[in-house]
Amino acid sequence: MENQGSVLIFIKNQLDDDYSLLFDVKDASITTFVISMDEIEQTIDQINKDIKKEHFLMVIKKEFFDSNVLNKVIQVFSEKLSFFSPYFLYLFENDISKTEEDIILKGENYLYRLPPKDVIDRPPIIYNFNMFVKFIFQKLISKERLTSYIVDSFQTIIDSELIQIQKREIEKLNEEVTQKNKEIIELSKVDFLTNLLNRRAFFEALDAEKKRTIRDHWRIATSENIDRIANEDKLFDKNPDGKFLEHFGRFACLLFDIDHFKNINDTYGHITGDQVLRKIGEVLKEKNIFRENDIFGRFGGEEFIIILPETSSFHARIPAERLREKIKEIDFYDDKKNVFHISISIGIAEFSINDTSNEDLIHRADQALYYAKEQGRDKVVIFEEVF
Repeated sequence: MENQGSVLIFIKNQLDDDYSLLFDVKDASITTFVISMDEIEQTIDQINKDIKKEHFLMVIKKEFFDSNVLNKVIQVFSEKLSFFSPYFLYLFENDISKTEEDIILKGENYLYRLPPKDVIDRPPIIYNFNMFVKFIFQKLISKERLTSYIVDSFQTIIDSELIQIQKREIEKLNEEVTQKNKEIIELSKVDFLTNLLNRRAFFEALDAEKKRTIRDHWRIATSENIDRIANEDKLFDKNPDGKFLEHFGRFACLLFDIDHFKNINDTYGHITGDQVLRKIGEVLKEKNIFRENDIFGRFGGEEFIIILPETSSFHARIPAERLREKIKEIDFYDDKKNVFHISISIGIAEFSINDTSNEDLIHRADQALYYAKEQGRDKVVIFEEVF
């Protein structure tokens, strides 16, 4: 067999046939095998023994992977290819703990959450997985180039000028590896359909915003001007007119979803439904309604979530109403070019210093959203005004 430089092995144990579309990674530099674990030894026998570890990636269902599987892989690779183990890309469906994720990533392996089976045949899903695999190989190849360069170059160093040249080359390769790492990290944070933060990345951003806001509360509490700030607070309660405490030490959460989205999928099809979700992601990022530092995420399905830093729930109504009106104005088209329109319902809640978890804030926003739906949908409801 010719050495193609990069070898990709899919272990299909415990992977439903629905996911077979992911196996077709289209890249001339990557040789792909789709096998069961029982075929691993026979497959490795086919592979040229000078293939390097940095070019070898095994894709396996995380739930299938255990110590017996690992020992089998180590035995086969050490005997037949003279190195300890390939790199692993673990496919998983259920949430994993942060500790477990850190252990996997620190071991220079990778993670990929499998999409729902009912969307696996959609081109964006397949493209997203293809790009993720290619990013991994680019990173591994860059790392190999860096390692090889360090080992080989010092055998030919003859003067200080050559040392400086090699130093610059190493720095360049280091930057390349760092950039590939950043690209993989960013790709893992983004929802492929809407280009917004996915749920996990959004919660990380929410944690950061909570810490910033709590620091602001601490500054207020320890300020020498505490009497003046207290007076400002009283004024805010009676007449919110742009005073200091309307923004400092506050942030608002907007939770919204598309009214009757199931009917859109049932009537126009899931592809049209995906186009609606994609368009909403574009609208949120246009910056003519929201600010540069506002945080947007896809919360799940047709639900979206927004954090507005340094904004009270009262002031969050303004961009929320603009968003609601903007969405109603958009012309959407089905596959027959028939136009249709949608509406959204929005719930708003404000962060409380007494919140013990992210769920406290989101639950209040969800209650406001539910109330908006009860009142006929296509509305903005502020939790603090209703409950």
